[in-house]
Amino acid sequence: ARLSPPQPLSAKPFSNAPWRLMVARSELVSPGAAAIPLTAWEVILLEAIAGAHDQISSRDALIRALGKDPLYYDPRALEAVMSRLRRKLPVLEESRNPLEAVRNFGYKFIQPLSVVR
Repeated sequence: ARLSPPQPLSAKPFSNAPWRLMVARSELVSPGAAAIPLTAWEVILLEAIAGAHDQISSRDALIRALGKDPLYYDPRALEAVMSRLRRKLPVLEESRNPLEAVRNFGYKFIQPLSVVR
């Protein structure tokens, strides 16, 4: 019997179960029901990203969601928050990190994400 070649991790399909942003509890719940505690800024940023409806959220839009002016806010501070948030998210064997950085533009959540207030 011939074995098929291994598939790259990113080629496997994502789970159809949505991630859930639990705003009141400041948690992000994975499709596998793991609750990830979030900071207030992480909740605001994920809510803004979820509101983009499968579009890329620009850095400027995310900075505005935090109540800051993009002209005076250091984008490296946003990148630091997003980097910490990405490290919190579990990367399941069949997928890649659901929060992707889009080079020179912003961020996108690439799996289904629903907001529960």
